[in-house]
Amino acid sequence: MRPIVADFTTAVGLSTGTTVDLRGCARAAAHLSLSAGGSVSLDFTVREWPADGLSVTVMAAPAALQEPERTMAMVEVAVNGRAVTRQAVSAEPVATPRDMVFAVPGKLLRAGANTVRLGNSEGPYPVLRLLRIVLAPATQG
Repeated sequence: MRPIVADFTTAVGLSTGTTVDLRGCARAAAHLSLSAGGSVSLDFTVREWPADGLSVTVMAAPAALQEPERTMAMVEVAVNGRAVTRQAVSAEPVATPRDMVFAVPGKLLRAGANTVRLGNSEGPYPVLRLLRIVLAPATQG
C-alpha cells in the first residue's frame, strides 16, 4: 500500500489514492475548518489486508478563541465504522498546527474498500483547523 494523502493547505485541496467526503466543514484558503460534529472521511481500497495496521497522521490545530473554556478540540478517529481513538488537542499556548499520529490495528482493516473517518466531537469544542491527513502502512511510520 502506498501512502494516501489528503492535503487541505491549498484552496482546491489535493488528494491521492482516496475519495474525500466532508460533513460540517468549510473551506478556508489554507485549511479545512471542522465545526463541532464535523468530519472528513477518506475512502480507499487496498489489495492486501495490512496486517501490521495503519498509521494515520493528522496535521491540525484548534482555532484560537477568546473563550478559555473552549481551547481544546476533541479529535476522533474511526475505521470502517469502529472507533479507534479520541484525543484532546489544545490550542494553548498558541493554536499552532501539529502532527498527531494514530495507530490503527490491522484487525480493523480489510482487503478491498476501507474508510477512515476523522471528526471533531460534538459539544462545546472549537473549530478544528485541518491541514493534512496521511494514511500509511504502520511499518512505514
